[in-house]
Amino acid sequence: MSAFFGYSDIPATRSFELRDFLISQDLDKDILDADTRIEMTVGDYPSRPSLMRWVAGVAPLPPVALLGHGALGSAIYDSLGRSGMEDVLVWDEDRIHPHNLTRHSARTKDVYANKAD
Repeated sequence: MSAFFGYSDIPATRSFELRDFLISQDLDKDILDADTRIEMTVGDYPSRPSLMRWVAGVAPLPPVALLGHGALGSAIYDSLGRSGMEDVLVWDEDRIHPHNLTRHSARTKDVYANKAD
């Protein structure tokens, strides 16, 4: 993954997701002319846990069990996923109710589904 064009080799810089741009213009024109070309040079790569860990600068984590997937549990689960966690067992016997949508990662289509699903 270190060969991904546009990402820094420095973990702290990479974790901030700083962008790299190429700004180009004809030599006889001002750099701020309307036809100045600005291109982002960071490539788009398919999202996968190993890429998320590499960008976040974290090591692989051992499997974990998350007991409860309510407001706090769903936020923890989201953070684990964004940091590249691959193996999470979620346990929650409750269902999602309409009032849960204000503080839960669930969506309207998830109402009355099991929270752990």
